[in-house]
Amino acid sequence: MFFKNNWFVAVTENLVENYDMLVYTSKDLINWKRVNVKLNGNEAICSGKKHGAKEQEVQINYGLQNSLLRVMSFMLLLIYLGYDQSSSPTAKSNYFGTYIAKCTDINEMRFSEPSRIDYHESDGSINKYSRIDADIVKDIENKNIYLRQKKTMV
Repeated sequence: MFFKNNWFVAVTENLVENYDMLVYTSKDLINWKRVNVKLNGNEAICSGKKHGAKEQEVQINYGLQNSLLRVMSFMLLLIYLGYDQSSSPTAKSNYFGTYIAKCTDINEMRFSEPSRIDYHESDGSINKYSRIDADIVKDIENKNIYLRQKKTMV
């Protein structure tokens, strides 16, 4: 992505690390600077340590998947929250929640702590199902509507 005379490449993985995402920046596509991005202040969400998630106490240990940048101002991301047991109490499918974080410093690649985007299901429940496929997200606080897809966002 090209933004404000810089090139940006974001890389994520699903391993326990001391960072959530790598961002490489370049002005000339020859020389690159690597920035380790932590989305939970001084400690990465995917550090494998237990973080007090507001919606439930879970261990976030797979980090970010399909990290998505939009004009370098917001990032939508999926965070592993445990197992999806909506179909069965013994189900072992991974359960992901959708979160949004705001870029607070483009030069240092700092982001606000991610906040959960709630999904209101057709049966009246909230966040009942894991979301990993394309979806439309309405961010009420920032008055934006996003189309979230794997590997890209418009």
